[in-house]
Amino acid sequence: ASGAELINIWNWLVKNSLWGWVRGKSDDTIIIDPNLMLLMHMNWNYNNSWTYTWTITNNWVTFASPSTWWLSNSALFNWSSNYLNIASTEDLNFWTSDFTLDYWVNPAAYREMISKRSNWLTNWFTVTMTAWWNYVFAWAWLWWDESLTFWTVDLNTWTHIAIVRKWTNFYLYKNWILGRIVATSTAITANTESLAIWLNRVWSGWFSWYMDEVRIVKNVAKWDGNGFTVWQRVFTPSSTPY
Repeated sequence: ASGAELINIWNWLVKNSLWGWVRGKSDDTIIIDPNLMLLMHMNWNYNNSWTYTWTITNNWVTFASPSTWWLSNSALFNWSSNYLNIASTEDLNFWTSDFTLDYWVNPAAYREMISKRSNWLTNWFTVTMTAWWNYVFAWAWLWWDESLTFWTVDLNTWTHIAIVRKWTNFYLYKNWILGRIVATSTAITANTESLAIWLNRVWSGWFSWYMDEVRIVKNVAKWDGNGFTVWQRVFTPSSTPY
């Protein structure tokens, strides 16, 4: 094998097996990180990296290699019909718990990225890009009751987004830079809606372009900058894994 091929093999092992970030749900028979609720590597599939009990439906999402941020490929969304849907589970109801939601995104247009809602009046949360070209994490009863905003969206380039709740503070990071803090005790109330990736059920809006490495951790604020518990390894898009 060539040097480049050996590097690719090593990177795959690092990403998928060596450090054990491949399983984790409260009722799994094997638990490596009990706080890890979801981890999607998007390597030619949305769920090829760990054993779990989720019900995940792929609605016409494809996986493409030309636009990868680091290794192999990423999920490609066409802005017209495709999305991923995860059946409702108590593990994705955050209440007042600490949590970390992070992922890589390479967008071509605005609209919703991750949502757990079906209408404006149901308790829910959403991560979206608005028509004003900003990132928003919103929750509670109505659209702007509680929200966390950070300017600006970078189109057609890979960006890392992390949303963290620590006690009564919400934090929004873009490429590991803290953009906004909102202090609130408002709970993200439980609901029975499924979790959708790149679909807005309120106005049937699909997103466009690429997403990779979607991860949700419950009960732990994983992102650093203010004394949080950090990931086990420094994560940069060029070389090191989660």
